[in-house]
Amino acid sequence: MAEQYLTAYAVEPSAVAGASPVGKATLPGRHWDELTPAFRAWRLTALADLWSRPWPFDGDDDPWPFPMYADPDQVERISAELAAFDVDRVHEEYDLLPSGDDDAEEVAWLLEDRFPDWLATARKAGRGLYVLRDGGK
Repeated sequence: MAEQYLTAYAVEPSAVAGASPVGKATLPGRHWDELTPAFRAWRLTALADLWSRPWPFDGDDDPWPFPMYADPDQVERISAELAAFDVDRVHEEYDLLPSGDDDAEEVAWLLEDRFPDWLATARKAGRGLYVLRDGGK
């Protein structure tokens, strides 16, 4: 079974190289790159922007591994969105997920546990959050 790996870093935009990870997550299966519509439907727009937009650089429009970056202001917006989000919606509206109910538990864990931890670390350091998505598309 394919897996997708997320590695999060709290970084200054100019200091990504050599940064130490602040967290990791492994998501089983495929299609994790297709979460943007679900995030938008749940009005997690800052998170959807992060999830769908690669780190700004010249090159491939669909880089892989997929680098994502939220500057400190966006970190604040994502944190506020997740703090106000009722994670039960993930289970209630699982039809929004690429693999339906099979993905609900992992997405809830990502939104309730992993992302808040990573964002809190970045906020405490006054930095942005860089997340590298790798593994099976």
